[in-house]
Amino acid sequence: MVVDYDTDAGATYIELAGYDETNADHTVEVLTGLVTVDVDSAAEPIGVEILRAPAEVDEATLRALVQRFPALDLTELREALAGRRLAAA
Repeated sequence: MVVDYDTDAGATYIELAGYDETNADHTVEVLTGLVTVDVDSAAEPIGVEILRAPAEVDEATLRALVQRFPALDLTELREALAGRRLAAA
């Protein structure tokens, strides 16, 4: 996983394993106005956008992601965001 934060947009983007933006088929809104997920043609998640800084992404948001996309690993998401928080500090 690669976590990027766009300070201008105030958005965190998580590239999942095997991410390739050319594979994005469509976007699914998970939490209105907060979380969207880019999926491939098989409806598998390839990227997650959260309209928050990495340090502001809470547990409820991560759980909603995993509930909608069970293939996502909650622990990996937490660790990826924690690593980004440390890198930004």
